[in-house]
Amino acid sequence: MVNDALIIITDLINNYSLEEDVELNGETKRLLGDCFNSLYVTTKRNEYIFKAISAYEDAIKLLSSRALKEDLAYVYFILGRLYINAGEITNHTANLNKAIYNLEVCLAIANKQEINSKDRAPIHYNLGIAFYNLTIFENTSDNIQKGIKHLIIAGDYYGEDAYPKNHAEIYKFIGELYNKLSDIEEKENNLSKSIKALRKAQQVYSKINQNKESALILRELAQIYIKLSFLQDKENNLMNALVLYNEALKFFTFDRDSDKFIEINKSIADVYLQFFSITNNKDNLIKAKEAYLEMLNAYELLLNPNKKSEIMILIGDLLVKLYGCVNTEEPLKEAIEYYQKALEIKTKEAFPFEYGQIKHKIGDLYKKTAKLSNWSTNIANARIAYMEALKHFPFDKYPLWHREVVNSLEEIDRIML
Repeated sequence: MVNDALIIITDLINNYSLEEDVELNGETKRLLGDCFNSLYVTTKRNEYIFKAISAYEDAIKLLSSRALKEDLAYVYFILGRLYINAGEITNHTANLNKAIYNLEVCLAIANKQEINSKDRAPIHYNLGIAFYNLTIFENTSDNIQKGIKHLIIAGDYYGEDAYPKNHAEIYKFIGELYNKLSDIEEKENNLSKSIKALRKAQQVYSKINQNKESALILRELAQIYIKLSFLQDKENNLMNALVLYNEALKFFTFDRDSDKFIEINKSIADVYLQFFSITNNKDNLIKAKEAYLEMLNAYELLLNPNKKSEIMILIGDLLVKLYGCVNTEEPLKEAIEYYQKALEIKTKEAFPFEYGQIKHKIGDLYKKTAKLSNWSTNIANARIAYMEALKHFPFDKYPLWHREVVNSLEEIDRIML
């Protein structure tokens, strides 16, 4: 049906003289824009966005004598929305600025005609989105605050009870804008406002069983609490982040979204390591290791050996820290095992530099273990590991690493004398 109308209107434009009836041609161009817009909505083909924009722009030029009339406001509104879509496709600020211009003209018409808040709400919403998208390229305080202003006005109309999904989406955007504003000014105040808005959005999403959106915001909130932890009440804010990450994991299971499952477990491990840096409590290292093991199992299932080896190395590094707390050889032995497993993937042929680094770490651990048991065996193993590491750090290519391994070997030689 849209295609039929398109044929008729295009034929009319091609066969009608502009000089004969500018008004009629303007209306025809508007209808052509409507057809292209409908085609975009139904087909999602981006080419129709730009064809609709061209037709509507022509309509405005031809109908300019009727500026500030209600039917022309509609054209400015649709143009604004189309330019937002065009901005998302082209990543070009010019389209977003055109979206803002057209929507602001539309709002001026609405205000002059005293149009009710119900009809103005979509204009404010789209202006908020246009400024939100513009901050991706021009992250200024002015753009952020204008986006927040328009979204708050839209949120007042799209209330939680009548429009819960719209309400949640609006407050999600508001929360993200306050988070951006915190990087520019009033960091603590704007982070607190971001948390308040995002919590409101998450609660509404949860209430209407939009579980994925709710979990995404839980993850976002956790990240903001971590930012806030560098400014105030570090332990309490880190604990808030942990609670939120664990809540998000209830939705983002491995089977549902393996990428998010891995990402959140990595964040949980990082938070526990931050706790350890504050408290020096070995329990935080044990919890971090549990999160790493979840990641290790995930990469095993995903058949991703390189990522597996990276986690093995992280676990080895963590176990070295654990040794510093308990001063027993078990963490050292376990760390050596993880490093050796990593070397089955980070082979000397495929990853010579990384292989040398891991061998150097293994040498260090055998040297530490020698102080606790089997002195001669572990010292000999340390020397073997250092010698292997040295092969991968030629002086002309890696002078600093070469010198470090040579120093380690010289220390071993002194010990063995």
